[in-house]
Amino acid sequence: MGEDLTKASAPAKASEDKPEGEEKLAATKGGEPRPEDSGREECQKQRDEYLAGWQRARADFLNYKKEEMERMAEILKYGAEEMVLKFLPILDNFEIAEKKLLNKDDENIKGFLLIKNQILDFLKNHGVEGIKAIGEKFDPNWHEVVEEVADNGSPQAIVEEVQKGYKINNRLLRASKVKINKIN
Repeated sequence: MGEDLTKASAPAKASEDKPEGEEKLAATKGGEPRPEDSGREECQKQRDEYLAGWQRARADFLNYKKEEMERMAEILKYGAEEMVLKFLPILDNFEIAEKKLLNKDDENIKGFLLIKNQILDFLKNHGVEGIKAIGEKFDPNWHEVVEEVADNGSPQAIVEEVQKGYKINNRLLRASKVKINKIN
């Protein structure tokens, strides 16, 4: 009986004596992939898929962020447009008053004109500039004809500016209202 126990325990002992690597090699000798290898490959595939997905999502987010920044910059660039449009009639009144002034050397008048120039500088710093009109050839993109007059100048030349036009960041804010020379 004692011998039977030793014989039964002998094969178990023999497998315990083999190093772990040799046992795994013995399992793969038949050419079949080990179960751990397929699990590892599957995990690596899944990892690569997740990494690629994360990279695409990150690139999409960065593109979205860039587009939003450009859109916000555009909104800020032209956001003052409404306020400037409401402010232009005040500037028009300064222009009308300046044309009617008789004595521009008076200190009060100089102060009045200085305020007008400060307003123009403020608007210029915010991208607003006047549209050239008198002496220029009529351009329907920047000018609006209110009257045609007979003058000795070239046809469609602007003879008089009735209301000054303005552009903001090279985009039309308000067209110049002008009188042009008749086409003969």
